[in-house]
Amino acid sequence: MIHLARAAMRGPQSAGVWVTLAGVLGLLLLPLLYLAGALLALVALQAGLPRALRVAALPALAVVLVDRLIGTGAAPVALLVVWGPLLTAGALVGARASLADGLLLLGALGVAGVAATYALVGNPTAQWQAVLQRFIELAEPEDPAALHALVPELAVLMTGAVAAAFVLAGAGALTLARHWQAALYRPGAFAVEFRRLRLGRVMASALLGAAVLAIAGGERATNMLMPLAAVSLFQGLAVCHAVLPAARWRTGALGVVYVLMAVLPQWALLVSLLGAADNWLNVRRRLGSSGPAA
Repeated sequence: MIHLARAAMRGPQSAGVWVTLAGVLGLLLLPLLYLAGALLALVALQAGLPRALRVAALPALAVVLVDRLIGTGAAPVALLVVWGPLLTAGALVGARASLADGLLLLGALGVAGVAATYALVGNPTAQWQAVLQRFIELAEPEDPAALHALVPELAVLMTGAVAAAFVLAGAGALTLARHWQAALYRPGAFAVEFRRLRLGRVMASALLGAAVLAIAGGERATNMLMPLAAVSLFQGLAVCHAVLPAARWRTGALGVVYVLMAVLPQWALLVSLLGAADNWLNVRRRLGSSGPAA
């Protein structure tokens, strides 16, 4: 995908064309909307927010117009939720030269989204129950009774799960943009920065505090925990990337970590907790890896 980034950075018009293409196709396949967002984040990283906003203007208009033809009406909200945070986070990372600051911003927006949902909706769990019940009815599964029985448990978690999904996708797109920037302008810099990634004790304290309240049965804390865990996952992965390559007897260890995260959500949570704990334990230093080593 570095060829796509290189093509987009040839100039504002070229960037606009590729963002428009990915954005319009993103109406059919959501990950492509995030790919367009990653391109905009790359522009914001390298050229600043004003230039990125000018590049985003015509693609955003094109996406909204195509969306009106399709008839979904979801494009304005989708662009606000997907491109807005990526433009802002990209500009912040570019200004401060810190991927951590951008990730923290996305995590804070995720928590704010959960808090706003509870403030505006009042009882989002009841709303999610209705949505899930309707979805089951439309899907017409073979055993609807079993699925209906799971609805109350799932509905409690849906607000945080949706926020975590947006944070995870946004953080992945921002990280991809940072990787592109380094590959194009500072080869090798991304690996060093990522292996040294540290989100700080404030974020880690918020995550651990939310975890304690979630264990005690706090519904809001449980939902706020999820976007915090999503962003902390990246520091946990940074620890794994810094430490595991040094363990040469663990061939493919990083691959095993990613496979386990894909099939076991509990493993992803463990990696997130590793990232949070690293802010106090400094796992990379204790295990003999300061970060930049390959």
